[in-house]
Amino acid sequence: MIKKYIVLTGGIIITYIILICLIIASVISDLKHSKIRNIYVLPAILMGLFINISFYGVQGLKLSMSGMVVPILLLGVLFYARLIGAGDIKLFCAVGALMGLNFVLYAMSYSFIFAGLFALVYLIRRGVIKSTFTAFYQALKMCLLTNDIFYIQNNYVKRIIRLSPAIAAGTSLQMLYCLL
Repeated sequence: MIKKYIVLTGGIIITYIILICLIIASVISDLKHSKIRNIYVLPAILMGLFINISFYGVQGLKLSMSGMVVPILLLGVLFYARLIGAGDIKLFCAVGALMGLNFVLYAMSYSFIFAGLFALVYLIRRGVIKSTFTAFYQALKMCLLTNDIFYIQNNYVKRIIRLSPAIAAGTSLQMLYCLL
């Protein structure tokens, strides 16, 4: 019993180390190159699958697969509307492959809260909060009047923020929650 607990705990520690390395590398890559590179994400996905299958068998496969597929399903519409990048979705998929569905859902929720806070600070620091919200309101109104969700995509002036720091913050918060 104790030996099995030690092995499972070792697997969890390895998974957390991989997750931390993935987050750090992804944030650096995104901030430096405006891109989350596959060289960081794909090995993390494969390691997540391998570790979860090794320690938990078929349940581990289900855990990893659901953690990878759900972010694609939930965030695909945002990608299609060009509101989120493919690298951000791949990063969430890697987090899901490593940690499972429940973890990635909470991490995504926290990440979007942090993204909203980061965006608000960005707009306040640039002094464009009022003009941005006015333009967004007008675009949203036109979307509703024309029944065209892609009106925002085509006619709205966007302010771009990198999502990877928010993903790092949200994932870190979820990791802390799980450890405590």
